[in-house]
Amino acid sequence: GRRRTFKKRREAMDGWLGAMEAALWSSAVCIRIGRAPDVNEVVIDSALVSRGHAELTRVPIASPSKGLLGACDAEARPIQWQLCDLGSANGSWVEGRRLRKGEARPLKAGEHVTFGPPSIDRPFAFIFRQAPEAAAAETAAAVGAAGA
Repeated sequence: GRRRTFKKRREAMDGWLGAMEAALWSSAVCIRIGRAPDVNEVVIDSALVSRGHAELTRVPIASPSKGLLGACDAEARPIQWQLCDLGSANGSWVEGRRLRKGEARPLKAGEHVTFGPPSIDRPFAFIFRQAPEAAAAETAAAVGAAGA
């Protein structure tokens, strides 16, 4: 019944958050998120999440005067993460705003990201965080369960 559904949803949340954190701290350039384990780095086992739901992409931060910062030295170039919805049925949301299919949205520290409808009791959501020591050379990201 209802208790079993909540337990299954909670287990799915715990597993994917760990996978998301590990992927964000890795050197991955692109992280696919969705229900299908064969094509996604982060798998969320829920009918609320599409097989290929969203994608996080690591992109260099551009400087207005110099273009890409440190263009000759990729290791020293600051980065940011962008979220893109891949045409999911229930949407990818940042700060309560649904992304359009194919829309790439840069993420800022402290922003709430939700996969699936944000109005459900326990959505698949996290708070995007950036490591404070990573300001100049490399920006890393970590996740925290929304509301934690």
